[in-house]
Amino acid sequence: PALMRGQYDLCLFTYEKFSALVLGSPFLLDQIGTIIIDEVQMIADETRGVNLEFLLTLLRVRRQQGIEPQLIALSAVIGSSNGLERWLGGRILRREERPVPLNEGILKTDGSFRYIDSTGNVNEEQSYIQRIWNKNSSQDWVIPLVRRLVSEGKQVIVFRETRPETRGCALYLARELGLSPAQEAIGALPLGDPSGASHALREALSGGVAFHNSNLDREERLIIEEHFRAPNSTLRVLVATTTLAMGVNTPAEAVVIVGLEHPGPRPYSIAEYKNLAGRAGRLGYSTKGLSFLLALGANEENYFWTRYVLGKPEEIQSKFFVNT
Repeated sequence: PALMRGQYDLCLFTYEKFSALVLGSPFLLDQIGTIIIDEVQMIADETRGVNLEFLLTLLRVRRQQGIEPQLIALSAVIGSSNGLERWLGGRILRREERPVPLNEGILKTDGSFRYIDSTGNVNEEQSYIQRIWNKNSSQDWVIPLVRRLVSEGKQVIVFRETRPETRGCALYLARELGLSPAQEAIGALPLGDPSGASHALREALSGGVAFHNSNLDREERLIIEEHFRAPNSTLRVLVATTTLAMGVNTPAEAVVIVGLEHPGPRPYSIAEYKNLAGRAGRLGYSTKGLSFLLALGANEENYFWTRYVLGKPEEIQSKFFVNT
């Protein structure tokens, strides 16, 4: 109701929530001066693309009725726009350069780091880490890699595929890394009636690590984001699902990506991968970003390198057209 009375200067919504509001209260668009669509490459997403395309179509229809709020669509990983800007009646402004250079590549099973730098040159640093023989799983590489990165003073985001994996990874890193507690973040957490996820979060934070997923409530997620961004934060490592990369401003000096499949399974698009890798490099905080895609085996090394590291984000395509 307050939004409908024009009492807010800025409101944030998901695509789905905003569509429902506009459909339920058609006069709402009369009160809005500018609409910013973040992560517009999601129009090509298998699951949410139809929702975003429906919203954009709705805005185009209302424009024909004389309701024309300014529309700005943003993306850091868009491929070919495929005429999206013409369909929206706008123009495209594109910049290819990154403000902070990125070394993007794969961590191989032998512990070496093969990467492409910001000039396009391919490099390989042998024995970047030494595998530990612990669980015969990805943590045998994740632990020594994150340990090296934090020992160099870097903040690290580790992306995992599922919510249980984010929680488990955060807890074993908190046990193994020996970092100082993120006491300020712990003190900022709400008291109330904590869930099982809240207990695990406090345990991880006592080891300087946090996780970020939808099992936490909104206030807990906002606190973790705020303290991870804070200058000189004692929260050094954040383990998250891909949702953290969608419109949430939490850059880090280094990103570690473990797994490239949504539940289903459904492989990540190249744009999704590039969005994760692009979180490495903090303007004003670091001179270079590092992105590591964990490749466990020769087949993964070749496939991940060719498809994802060297790949270009997909072009924008209508999911209405594809699904009909």
